[in-house]
Amino acid sequence: MPTDRSLHQMGDINLHEIFPVAEYPFPPDDVIFEYSDAKVIAVYKDYIITSPNADFVPEPFIFENEEVKARADGRFGIVDAFQWPQLYSEKFEWAMCIPRKDPFYAHERRWFAWENLRDEDFLRSARYPTMYSLGPNKQLGVSGLVSQAKEAVTAWMTERNKKEHSITIPLRILEGVVTQLQSPQLHRDIVKLYAEAQRRHLDITAFLDYVRYAEPKLRVLDFYPAPVTEKWMGAFTSDPNVCERLHIAGIPVWFIRIRAQIPSTIKIKNRVQIDRPDHIVRENYFDTHARLEPFEPICPPMPACNERLRVQFTGVSASDLSTVRQMQGSPAQGAPGFGGGSGRFQVQGRKAGLKQGARDTWSVLSNDYTPDVPSIWTNALDRAKSAKGQHDAKQKKQGLPPKAPFGHVAAGYRFPDPCALVTPVEPKRKTTFLVNWLNIRSQRLEDVDLSPFVAQPNGQNWRDLLTGVILEDLSPNRIKDRQERASGRELFGSVITSIVESGDFWSHSPSQLWQGMDVSPRFLIREIDIVKKIVWEVAEFNFRFELLALDHAMARPLWVKDPAARKQAVCDVFPDGGLTREGQWLPAGEHEVGLNSRDPQTAATAWERFRVLLSGWHGASQTRPIDATTLTDLYLQVSPLATDYCWRFFQQAGRAPIVPFAFPFS
Repeated sequence: MPTDRSLHQMGDINLHEIFPVAEYPFPPDDVIFEYSDAKVIAVYKDYIITSPNADFVPEPFIFENEEVKARADGRFGIVDAFQWPQLYSEKFEWAMCIPRKDPFYAHERRWFAWENLRDEDFLRSARYPTMYSLGPNKQLGVSGLVSQAKEAVTAWMTERNKKEHSITIPLRILEGVVTQLQSPQLHRDIVKLYAEAQRRHLDITAFLDYVRYAEPKLRVLDFYPAPVTEKWMGAFTSDPNVCERLHIAGIPVWFIRIRAQIPSTIKIKNRVQIDRPDHIVRENYFDTHARLEPFEPICPPMPACNERLRVQFTGVSASDLSTVRQMQGSPAQGAPGFGGGSGRFQVQGRKAGLKQGARDTWSVLSNDYTPDVPSIWTNALDRAKSAKGQHDAKQKKQGLPPKAPFGHVAAGYRFPDPCALVTPVEPKRKTTFLVNWLNIRSQRLEDVDLSPFVAQPNGQNWRDLLTGVILEDLSPNRIKDRQERASGRELFGSVITSIVESGDFWSHSPSQLWQGMDVSPRFLIREIDIVKKIVWEVAEFNFRFELLALDHAMARPLWVKDPAARKQAVCDVFPDGGLTREGQWLPAGEHEVGLNSRDPQTAATAWERFRVLLSGWHGASQTRPIDATTLTDLYLQVSPLATDYCWRFFQQAGRAPIVPFAFPFS
């Protein structure tokens, strides 16, 4: 069966099957939506999510358990009400009015309420090597946030005849934080304090917007819904009364229901896919220079969103650094990848069940750093895996071992497994993998393009290379491991000279230029969009050269007759007409991604070339030309081709192939 992520990728198909346009026609543009109608509608797991007033559906993180803890950027990740919509809470109703990050404000003072810290914003102290100062640009920015908040609070207090109110508390916290940021601090303190200043400013802005604009509309509901205030964060709810109140008050709201709760009279305007929080940092903080480890969890995993909001709004006061300094002692007990003891902590929710180490290569890893995989490929892997199980069961029934692969395609990996690049839990290890891959990328491409059909390194060889330990000697009693590492050195050849030894990684890894982008090791794991594109490219390289190797094995007579022409036939499957993508920038649109394009015509053209290529293989059955005008028709026609490719690759190499990802357009 497809994974959760592949089901999300199939969202459009499922919605049109569940709510066909013939039965649920598009309403006129001037129609007034009721709270139970759908200006947008999306499928999420077993739920239908609609909104009567928003233009998109954000991914809800209200079904999972998640630790509330500051992440690498000092914010609270996916459960942060200041970054992503949460479940409606009557106790903290003003959270719906938190301003959403919008590039519209990029040239205003308030933009500093969302702007991230960069490497150049930390100025090292000349006297104390572990101390830093916040750069003058950011100092000016957060000071502007204080002035802006003070003006707003003063004006509101004047309207109240200067009656005391608790809104002055976050203002005092904001002023205290900015005062502390003017003094040298540990890198960690600056990260935490800067994020706290942003939260307090957004907290004040949200509360004042709520009492001035939202609360009066919620108190006395009109007959017709007010125009939606798109700049507000909004909220999820499963309560129809809450949904109706927020809709009429003009607050963005997303109504979560099961299929049986959807009325047959629902009006549906747009069927959309779930928006995911790719900009939100979910990795833990670390600092190799100061030996400071992740921030401690503030509250344990729990489904209570009210508690999450309580912690964020009232539970942390960065004007007193005692809490922050307590966090700098030892690593958080039970924190992912850092805890003591022999057992590995299991993150609940989205990453549940994923352990570092061996993984099932028939299932594509899904986490924040991996792009989506089209359901065509995940289903093809599932069917090929099922066929493998049936063959193994048949052999076992006859008292025979599983059939060995034919071996005409090398079982190793020409490039690293793209999922393995982002499997490590520890941020440093993950960053090391990625940066070392970028160090060897050009040389490895050149080597593989020159000799694509020779023996290839295995997964352990790649781990040794990317962690920087491949040149280190193992103890004499580990004979098998020593032999495997020596084999890896031989297979990689001169490329290992580009790898920095593990102990010197941070001091020898300056920023690199990749695809026209400056990649800084220190902040790489925060740049989720860039990492996704790196992973996409590695998967693309693997798929292209594995297709070349399999074609070389399955169409041997054609290779003997004219190797250059046959290699060109493989290259023609891809829109840029090459295997190494040399001289090519990243795709700029769906017309440049070929097989995985969401444009039916572009995808159909690429799949037809793929079909023609496979028709020349030994034992291939002849199939009809691809003729599809919709993605649904295309899926039905090309699924057998994708499955045939996965199965034949397994027969030759004895492992699952690396399938291509959908390009993560920003």
